[in-house]
Amino acid sequence: MLFRTQLGLFALGLVIVSTFATTHAAAAELRSSGMISTAGARRAGLERAWASAVRMDGGRDRLVGSTLHITSDPQRERRIIEVHYNNRKEIYTDTDVDRYGEVLGKDGVQKKTIARVNDLKAQNIDAKTVEYNVPEMMFFVASRRGFIHAMDAHTGATRWSARIGNPDHPTHGPAANDKYVAVINGNVLYVLKHDDGELAWQK
Repeated sequence: MLFRTQLGLFALGLVIVSTFATTHAAAAELRSSGMISTAGARRAGLERAWASAVRMDGGRDRLVGSTLHITSDPQRERRIIEVHYNNRKEIYTDTDVDRYGEVLGKDGVQKKTIARVNDLKAQNIDAKTVEYNVPEMMFFVASRRGFIHAMDAHTGATRWSARIGNPDHPTHGPAANDKYVAVINGNVLYVLKHDDGELAWQK
């Protein structure tokens, strides 16, 4: 379902905000480049959690909608492990995949972070881990020409992307719940599966 020709990249940044007000410098940087840099966010008292890229249709496309969905299902709770060293932080989750594309799971992410800490210590770098559980959070965006992109809101990692409808028809949405993501293209409603972007039905 991916549209693979003339794909452009649109930088999308998500920041964790420690205050509701931003400085003039951060606002100016956002207006000029479309993204607040890590250093710029720090100067404004913010932390840029991640930045990601969204597949789009060349220079003719633009983002038209986005939504953040936080699951209400306790069975979808996520395990996150942070590795801290040299004033840096690496984030690993149980939904990360290995080199073969297999989801790590809770045991897998535990083994991966232990291996990472041991590797750092072998380089005489002091490292420690911080572990916690959080609700699953997904960030969905839609482009005018019908690209739908799903990202892990904790890490920015792409979970799936898909294309729906006619690129010459306007796209509206998305809206999401624990099972589905809904997007309108033209006068057709498309409902995709939350977990993998597969088309569930259209009407």
